[in-house]
Amino acid sequence: MKLISRNGHDRTPVFRAPFRELLSCRREIIIDGEMAVPDDRGVTHIDNLHDAIVGRQTDRLAYFAFDLLYLDGHDLRRYPIEDRKGLLREVLAQLSCPRVVYIDHIVGRGAELLRHVEAIGAEGIVSKRAGSLYNGGESRDWRTTKCHRTGRFVVTGFQELGPGRLEALHVAEDRNGELVAAGQVRFGFAGKGLWAIMDQLRAGSPGRYGIVPIEPWLAIKVKYFGRHKSGAI
Repeated sequence: MKLISRNGHDRTPVFRAPFRELLSCRREIIIDGEMAVPDDRGVTHIDNLHDAIVGRQTDRLAYFAFDLLYLDGHDLRRYPIEDRKGLLREVLAQLSCPRVVYIDHIVGRGAELLRHVEAIGAEGIVSKRAGSLYNGGESRDWRTTKCHRTGRFVVTGFQELGPGRLEALHVAEDRNGELVAAGQVRFGFAGKGLWAIMDQLRAGSPGRYGIVPIEPWLAIKVKYFGRHKSGAI
């Protein structure tokens, strides 16, 4: 058995625990899915996965299976997604692997589903075109829609990769009258007027490199996709 990450790294030693039952089935299977740590509601969060890995709590790991690519000598990638998922459901039911979880789907009603997913605190949904074949890379046949919120934050510092190459804004937010660090903003810097403001910030910090702290006078609106346990966006 091998567990290969999306960037080609072998993660078998770290993530093999949920697949104990599969090891004894003696079938040739390639499954596409994602490793995560569900809470008592079945909702996952990136912090939980990090904590389980660091704490060597492999019993918390679960593999969420959403596609079947190969089974007992048959390459299934050219079959429609409905057929692949139907076969995946049957195979997992036969093997009875409690920590390998079949990801079900609904047809249509995507906006309604996203609202419910957001209400329980999940990260988002993946939509796939009915009848589509398997494509391991980016494709027009599937789309990720992440739950997001918008908040108002104060810029407390910045860092650049080089002149005119903004890498990150460090931000804070008001919590009960106190300004508390809230993480970094690393994307979406194309807003009108930002570069003129950055010139002002640089002017107050000549010759500084790395993280440049600034006085908290600049407030910005940020679209973010969840928070870590620390509260950082």
